[in-house]
Amino acid sequence: MSQQARHLGLVDESFGNAGVVLFPLVQLHAVRIDGLGQIVIAGERYDSRNAAYVASVLRLQASGEPDSTFGKGGIFSASGADATASGFLNDLVLDPDGGIIAGGAFETDGSGLGIDFSLVKLTNTGALDGTFAGGGWRIFNDGGGKSSKIERLLRLPDGAIAFAGFHPTGENLMGPILGRVTSLGATDATFGDPLTPGYLAPDVLPQSTQNADASSLIAQPDGKLFASFGYYATEREDFVAIRTSPGGTLDETFADAGVFRFDASQNGVFSEIGALLLQSDGRLVAGGRAQATSADILIDFAAVRLLTSPDAIFADGFDNSVP
Repeated sequence: MSQQARHLGLVDESFGNAGVVLFPLVQLHAVRIDGLGQIVIAGERYDSRNAAYVASVLRLQASGEPDSTFGKGGIFSASGADATASGFLNDLVLDPDGGIIAGGAFETDGSGLGIDFSLVKLTNTGALDGTFAGGGWRIFNDGGGKSSKIERLLRLPDGAIAFAGFHPTGENLMGPILGRVTSLGATDATFGDPLTPGYLAPDVLPQSTQNADASSLIAQPDGKLFASFGYYATEREDFVAIRTSPGGTLDETFADAGVFRFDASQNGVFSEIGALLLQSDGRLVAGGRAQATSADILIDFAAVRLLTSPDAIFADGFDNSVP
């Protein structure tokens, strides 16, 4: 569902149908506004006939009406030869020329047989962009096997695409991963660990981690990347935030050798980051939620601010000054 409100806080009934646009059987994960005021959405549509999810990009006019000039009736759907194989799109970025890049995962080998990274680039009309990855759609992994997914995308100034997500680290175990592709969709071998060119898979989570999800990915003006990951291990949810060098290695000058950990729940049930933001002064703000005790059903908002450059007073990189 998409809804728009006027500046007074009332529903804008000129948008869609009395202020609301409904997308039956569609899960939406990312929304952007392009240079023309059009609304671009990424997610997946459930195909009940084949019991599969179909990776989809939708575009609406500013009025909320489907953009008939985009895809098929305002929708682009990415599906392979096997109609029972599911595809997912978790995030999207926009090119200045109106192109759209969306990332997620696809069941390359069929339904229930594992997922690989998936990147799709569309033209302004909702067609696959043949200049990207040789056909507009790339399905790949880092060589570590199935169960790999892109969850956050970032367009860099030179048109390259950085991504964050998860990949397998063992049987039923997951870990964080970052990667970068060129503007043409090829793996950027100048990024990441020299042993795995194009990727950085930092070993920063407990060995028992069963789930790891990227919640944010942003860049400093100098090209350094920040990424946050939530994870579940040993019956507890927690998070880490990392900073990389412009070349995609852990930035040893940040926090604990490039990794920031902070328990906002103070030894409680869980602590997680949902968003990262850079202030105009360069300091990093992480926002999320925490639960102090299992007996308390209330979930608290949590925010922490970090220094992103050396500081003589807060040398550990944690800003405990008054916000």
